[in-house]
Amino acid sequence: MTGRIEHIGDCTLYLGDCLDILPTLLELLGAPAPERLDGHSWLPLIRGEAIESREYQFTYVNQVS
Repeated sequence: MTGRIEHIGDCTLYLGDCLDILPTLLELLGAPAPERLDGHSWLPLIRGEAIESREYQFTYVNQVS
């Protein structure tokens, strides 16, 4: 599955995660991302390039009332 955004307001099937924010910011700043990061930069997606998406995403919600 690939993701691609061509115009502002477009949707994509890319499974993004909050883990992707740091690699994206580091790439925008031109700083190297440590190899041990689990996330992937969204910058290629933002530029309109097709990128490989995750096959699945695990989510955990802890609702403490």
